[in-house]
Amino acid sequence: MILCPECHDMATKRILTEAKQRQFKNNPHNRKHGFSKGKLWVNEAAGTVLLSDTSLIGCGCFVSVGGKCLVRLDVGAEGNLELSTELRNKADDLLLKIERNEWTMGDPKLWDLASDYQYLKLRSKPNDILLEINAKSETLRVRAKLWSQGTQINCGHSSIVVRSGSVKDMTLRGNKLSGQRLAVSHDGRAAGIVPMNLHPDDPLFGLGAIGGDERRQE
Repeated sequence: MILCPECHDMATKRILTEAKQRQFKNNPHNRKHGFSKGKLWVNEAAGTVLLSDTSLIGCGCFVSVGGKCLVRLDVGAEGNLELSTELRNKADDLLLKIERNEWTMGDPKLWDLASDYQYLKLRSKPNDILLEINAKSETLRVRAKLWSQGTQINCGHSSIVVRSGSVKDMTLRGNKLSGQRLAVSHDGRAAGIVPMNLHPDDPLFGLGAIGGDERRQE
């Protein structure tokens, strides 16, 4: 099978499997839609993702603050996992956005960046990891420091810690979320685990404008 230089590199590194090569040859979806570059490569089918040590099972929005979804999983056209997330600073300025495995917003020159087809690590300074996505193992693993509307959700090695004006160090360890999400109210006064199909106009944890996407997924 003849491969372009980029795909040949991926095949040599055992990232692009033979089954995927033959699938793309028969149905070159990514090439037709202009995604030959700029995407995080995830071979695994939709399944469990580890955010810190919390298992995210299935698809949908798994972390939200007010009407904003901060961590979302979808299934791509080839049946692979697609991750969407965004990074903001304490002032709520949008710094980086990843949408369905594609880096769509943010200047990579601003970061201490390490990346490959199946790995991405961003640091603001040594030992301060803002985002780490590791798709090299069987389970996609994600660490992140998420800010939104004055709330910080720190997804570290072994726990998820929520801090806001009224929520002090709410901690999740070893949880499983399936059909549920970690939600913080827009004012930071309440936090909890709520159903993904919660009504979008719920006064505390509704997803508002993106509720239409949730309804289609759920």
